[in-house]
Amino acid sequence: MSPLHLLYIFLVMASLAPIQAVVYQVINNATGQTLQFATDFKWQTFKQGDQGDRKNYEEVIK
Repeated sequence: MSPLHLLYIFLVMASLAPIQAVVYQVINNATGQTLQFATDFKWQTFKQGDQGDRKNYEEVIK
């Protein structure tokens, strides 16, 4: 088969195939409450509910 025949077959098949497209839309409706909930959960898990129980780290060194 010549390349021209292959091109013709490809064009015919492409024109017969239904065109499908997917459009994604992501919306973030979360507010700061989600982050606050996660933060509170971690502090409660480590039993450091009060500010005085927590150690303040200015920088983390790898």
